Amino acid sequence: MNKLFPKALKRSLMALLMMGAAASLADNHYKVSVDFSAPSVPFEPYWKSSGLSPSDLLLTKDMEISLKHMGATRGGTEFFRPHYILDLIEITGGEGTQIRYDWARFDKALDNIVHNGIHLVFEWMGNPSAYFQGYKTEQQVALWETFVEDVTRHLVDRYGSEEIRQWMFETTNEADIHPFWEHGAADYLRYFDATNRGMRKVDASLNLGGPANGRFMSPLLKMTLEHVDQPGKTAPEFLSSHYKATPWSMVRLEEWKVDYIRKHHPNLKTIPFVNDEADPIGGWGVPYWWRAGAWHAAFFAQSIDAHNQVMIDKLGVDYKLLSNDHGFSGTWGQRTQYARFLRGDNSTPQKGSGDEGGWKPFGQSDKTDTRPETQQFFLIKKPVQSVMSLLDFLGPQRYPVEGFPEYRQLVDRYVSDNPNIGCMATRRLDQAVALLCYNKPEMSLNNGLQEQMEPSKKQRNVWKRQSGKVRLNLAGLNLENPILAELRLDNKDGNAYELWKKMGSPEDPSAKQLQKLVEAQEPSFRTDRKVAIDNGALQLDVDLPSASVSLIVLSSAPKTGPGDITALSRTVHLGIHGESTAVLDWKSTNESGLIHYEVHYARPGSSEFKQLSRATLLDRSWVHANAKRGGQYKVRAVDFWGNKGEFSSVVTL
Repeated sequence: MNKLFPKALKRSLMALLMMGAAASLADNHYKVSVDFSAPSVPFEPYWKSSGLSPSDLLLTKDMEISLKHMGATRGGTEFFRPHYILDLIEITGGEGTQIRYDWARFDKALDNIVHNGIHLVFEWMGNPSAYFQGYKTEQQVALWETFVEDVTRHLVDRYGSEEIRQWMFETTNEADIHPFWEHGAADYLRYFDATNRGMRKVDASLNLGGPANGRFMSPLLKMTLEHVDQPGKTAPEFLSSHYKATPWSMVRLEEWKVDYIRKHHPNLKTIPFVNDEADPIGGWGVPYWWRAGAWHAAFFAQSIDAHNQVMIDKLGVDYKLLSNDHGFSGTWGQRTQYARFLRGDNSTPQKGSGDEGGWKPFGQSDKTDTRPETQQFFLIKKPVQSVMSLLDFLGPQRYPVEGFPEYRQLVDRYVSDNPNIGCMATRRLDQAVALLCYNKPEMSLNNGLQEQMEPSKKQRNVWKRQSGKVRLNLAGLNLENPILAELRLDNKDGNAYELWKKMGSPEDPSAKQLQKLVEAQEPSFRTDRKVAIDNGALQLDVDLPSASVSLIVLSSAPKTGPGDITALSRTVHLGIHGESTAVLDWKSTNESGLIHYEVHYARPGSSEFKQLSRATLLDRSWVHANAKRGGQYKVRAVDFWGNKGEFSSVVTL
């Protein structure tokens, strides 16, 4: 191995540059090929979304910081979908008096999203001040329609038409599940029409999607399709459903819906498709050990690959959004993007949070929620969030990957002799090629020990059998003196949970331990410039241990520099021991480039800056535990070739 690879990191590539090596490939080892001179298809990033329940969480300090990180993730979180958003509005008056709205909590919650560059999947969900009693009479329907018009006008006044037109408006969540909707299917259809009319009175270009059904092919879904497929009805902007399953089961369930629409409602067959709760399993708050590490990241990579192959390539669906509903605040094993450390017991329920299934606690309002407010905390990024940064390196043209065993369609899923390993291959606008390979072990997700954060013996044995290797035979590479770079997530790289366990699983890590976790949360990064392409061809062996994601980039030398850093800012909050914790975030003039970032720091009273960040930073945010007042920070971009950009202006804590 080249000396650029530290000894501790050499294990992951497993002879990545074995040119023409002769080896017989055993079980779970695959020879695949990609020809980058072959025809390609457009590849749009339709997965940049998250969500949570309830919207009360948007008012907390830890969620404010979470959204700051999400907005600064490489590629960004483009959409965010909160439940019960309308409950943050207070209504007074009516029945002969003028209706008055208190927008304070509603505005603060939405500001925390929009000001981080994130758009809303805006659900018309909730009942502000318990004001609406149903949708059975013309008077009740008219009252709701006026309310929708008023809210829409307020949104346009506050954020502007240009911003609002980028949002996705959606009906209430899972009206086919009783705790979310108590008014029946007929009321739902009247509510649907009134919502559409109210929005379009303000801006005719706005439209409504739905029905966000939670039951597979539920009667409500079929009634909604029948309802909108009538003369004079406005077609939805998108058709949304929730299918929580492992990827090759998920796409089969979605395929059922597509087939049903094409058979029974051909007028609706071109409407975009959405799965905005595409999680492995329901119940955000139940801790599962596989949520803490690389398995969840590999799940998301495989989910995108499966949707490419079935929904887009096979069925030709206009796929608009694939979203994990994992923006909650919680611990390692909960369905969250960040592991949140609190002072004391990290599992203590906090003010504003939902129950384990995501429902808002029955009858509970902000005034009656006596749980403690989150004031002292620390956030650590999990691999399921880091994989978003790796996916952003993929380009807008996707190429076929040939050689994996084919998937066979069954009634409720697709099956294959290779259920866990796959690759996606793309070309970027800068002509670099980027491939993302993953290994998501197939296993039972629930080991029957809901509160136990360790796999069962059976699950451990399954993992041992599912490590693998992919031999990539690449052709059509038009690159001069290329560099090879690999970024990786697995059980050791980019996995702070494993380091935390080695620390003894402390409930209250010290500031020094927290800073080590900050470094451990980043994907590993390594490069090699001794890449010999022979007549446009190259062979690479990629080792894929159980639960891993590997991004491989081949690129010629850049023609421009790594870009400049702008708008460096800092936010301070209290850490778990009451210490100051600095959150830095910034913009870059080259956010889509083959770059990463360095944070440099000068201690209070000193003018000497030294690099403070040790890991390779892909995102435009970073956290400094136990930061000192008077300390100074500056940031610069560095490209994969090692070229360094100019430092940003300095900010002082």
